[in-house]
Amino acid sequence: MDSALHVPTTVFTITVGISCALGLFFATRPLVASALSRWGHIILPVVLIGIGMLILIQRRCLRSLIDVRACRRQRALRQPDLMAFDGRLGPSEALLPWPAT
Repeated sequence: MDSALHVPTTVFTITVGISCALGLFFATRPLVASALSRWGHIILPVVLIGIGMLILIQRRCLRSLIDVRACRRQRALRQPDLMAFDGRLGPSEALLPWPAT
């Protein structure tokens, strides 16, 4: 394992362990346990959707999802090259990692 990965891996492992221990501690408290059993099926999806939206907003993904020009560009990149092969290299053949025959 690369030595540069030891610190992030260790920090991640410790953080997950602390999160699990705190979750167990709070979930075994009577007040929290009763609230989770009554409202957990509503709270969990709201929290997970909120975390997902927070990630999308912080990464500015929503702007690119809504941007029509980005959608048109992506659609144009996915369209196959319909030019007939006449012996010259077309745009799609020029990008091949092997020589066109």
